[in-house]
Amino acid sequence: MGQKLNPKDRRNRPVEAKKHLPILLIVLLFLVGCGGGGDDSHPANASCDPMQKGDGITKEISFTNVPAFNTTDNLAGVIWNASPKQYAIAVLINVGGLWWSKPTLSAPVTLVACNCSFVCDITTGGSDQLATRIIAYMIPITYSPPTALGTKDIPPDLIKNAVAFREAVR
Repeated sequence: MGQKLNPKDRRNRPVEAKKHLPILLIVLLFLVGCGGGGDDSHPANASCDPMQKGDGITKEISFTNVPAFNTTDNLAGVIWNASPKQYAIAVLINVGGLWWSKPTLSAPVTLVACNCSFVCDITTGGSDQLATRIIAYMIPITYSPPTALGTKDIPPDLIKNAVAFREAVR
């Protein structure tokens, strides 16, 4: 004769476990697609493969969020045809005709997450929310860009070392 089942014992509920399997699979797929969590780190075992677009060769930046004028939202975007392990983003904003490095002068580079996305706080002081132009440059991660501290022109060395750029006017 069979053993009597305890209805409170969850091990005896295979139907209930099957009910949650799709949710578990979605969570796992999300984590894998985001490089294990979607933060700015690149785990040693993560592939961090480039996202392909167009010809698959020309490096590009796309903005996924450009903050509206006079708001404090973050700039967000993705890189295409470039490994996040090899490239970073240098962001500059123009306020009143002068260029400023973002997020800060002491940290003028934004890392790209393993899922090829980046987020940059462009309102870290002064009247940053009044910026009328925002430019993001894709640069080699080993390059230390010159900073812009209220300069009239974008540093030429930054332009020279960038492999791609994207501008938003607001």
